[in-house]
Amino acid sequence: MKDKNYNKMIRILTENLRGCTFSTVNIDDERAEDSVTLGKIFTDRGRSCTCYESVEEAITDANTMNFESILATGSIYLAGAVREYFNGERNKNNVW
Repeated sequence: MKDKNYNKMIRILTENLRGCTFSTVNIDDERAEDSVTLGKIFTDRGRSCTCYESVEEAITDANTMNFESILATGSIYLAGAVREYFNGERNKNNVW
């Protein structure tokens, strides 16, 4: 969200999470900051970051990697998009 102090949030993440892979995604909200702008803050802080156009693209890519876990942080809008993605995947695979 453009009106939030995301610079401070990214600073806290980069200072406290070691050995992590960072990714940013675009969400469909007029208040959202774009993924490339957020990604640049990560790289300016010396951390690598992959920028994605959508939640679906980010999760699809993450699922191809051998991650022990995936943590999605951000706005309630992002959480909703992640939840919607997984609910759709469950329904598609007939998992209830």
